[in-house]
Formats: sequence, C-alpha cells, structure tokens
Amino acid sequence: MTQYSEWKTLLKIDHDQKISLYYQIVQNIMTLYKQGILKPGLMLPSEWELTEIYSVSRLTVRQALKELESEGYIKRKPGVGTFFSAPTSTNIYPSRLGFTQKIINLGKTPSSKLISLQRMPGTPEIEQKLELPEGSQVIEIFRVRFADNEPIMVETAYLSAEMFPDLSEESLGGQSLYDYLAENHNILINSVEQELHPVLLSKQQAALLNSEPGAPAMHSEVVAFSKELQPIEFSISIISGEKCKFYFHFREEGN
Repeated sequence: MTQYSEWKTLLKIDHDQKISLYYQIVQNIMTLYKQGILKPGLMLPSEWELTEIYSVSRLTVRQALKELESEGYIKRKPGVGTFFSAPTSTNIYPSRLGFTQKIINLGKTPSSKLISLQRMPGTPEIEQKLELPEGSQVIEIFRVRFADNEPIMVETAYLSAEMFPDLSEESLGGQSLYDYLAENHNILINSVEQELHPVLLSKQQAALLNSEPGAPAMHSEVVAFSKELQPIEFSISIISGEKCKFYFHFREEGN
C-alpha cells in the first residue's frame, strides 16, 4: 500500500468527538495494525501527508507518532521514513495510560465531573512525590470519573502550579488531563508508579459513587512521569470495588 488515495480511505478520525485528535490517530493506526491491514515493514506517509490526511496540525501528528513509537508500533529511520514494526510486548493492563484511554480501550465511554480545581500550598507528601521544593504551590483537581455514565472513581490529582500556570477549569474543560498535558505542554506520560491497597468507602465517597458507606473499594496512589523521568502528576483515587475488576499480568524481563 503506497498510494496516497489508499491511505486516505483507511486513516480517519472524528473531529466532533471530545476525545483528543492525537489519541484518535494513535487508536486508528493501532487498530489497523492489529487487524493485519498494516504490517511490519510498511512505510507510513510523511508527517506532512498525515497532517493533510487527518486535517490536523503537525504537532498533533508528532504527538501521535511519538506515542506509537513508545508502544513499539513504529520505528523512525532518519532520512528514510517511518516504518511499522512488531511490538516487543503486549500491555495487558496499560497502567501508564490515563483514565480516559483505559476506559476507551474497554469499549466504554469515559466522562468526568469536575468538583473543584484550586491552588494550594503543597503538603510535605505532595512535594516529595512531585520532587518540589518546600513551600511550593500546587494545583489540586478533584473529580468523579465515569464509565458509561456510571461513577466508578473519585480522584484527587496534584500538579506543580509553577509548571502549569495556565491550568484552570476553563483550560481543562471536560478533556482528559493527559490530553491537556500533551496538547498544551507537549508532555506525554511515559511511566507511572502505582500503589494499591483495599479500603472501605467513607460516607462522602459512597455518596459520590452512588454506593453504600463501608462498601469495598481500592485506594490507588499514582505518580506519573514524563519521558525525562520528571514527576508530573501525583494522584490519589478511590475506585469502587463493586464496579471494577483489577487484572495484573507479570512477566520476566526479556521473556
């Protein structure tokens, strides 16, 4: 497949969706690859051609290609082009992805309700997790996360106020936080550290999750890192144990 017209029939996204354009491109290409339509060794159109085909900016195309490269689906050969390659591993539970992408991958529709977004002094724990100096200001984002309109998680996220001075309710809107970081600051989350332990829902948490106080839940703490291993986000989430399942897949390095 080398004809521009053939690529145009395959590479399509929906500009009216609330899902970010760069992530739609990633999903479009990954789906075609998994279906066997695009095969290892096949050369992609150039960045310029992809901007024309998808009707997006070059920055959006570059963000999508960067994500595909990090997943092992493509390899770039300077001066030659970008080619499909076989991923070396399969992410059964891609925990480095944000909530929105995880829910989409499950075939459900994600949404969020923003309860509050405020600037506040960082606590010692937050400063330690984000590697901020003492006395730093942080942004606290408190949201309820939904899958197919069902509340499944209460999340509080913290970011450096100095690093993201433009982050507000208006600039975030209803989009994914990770999409905001990618599109406004060219930051892609590359890895995460996550801690989990079981808890029982408090009265406030139960009310937000349409559940009963004392119902089982999972307490999750995540530190999300950029490609440069800079901590970008520290989040604390309460995940409904009645509505979610946890699946872990372990493998030895190199096997």
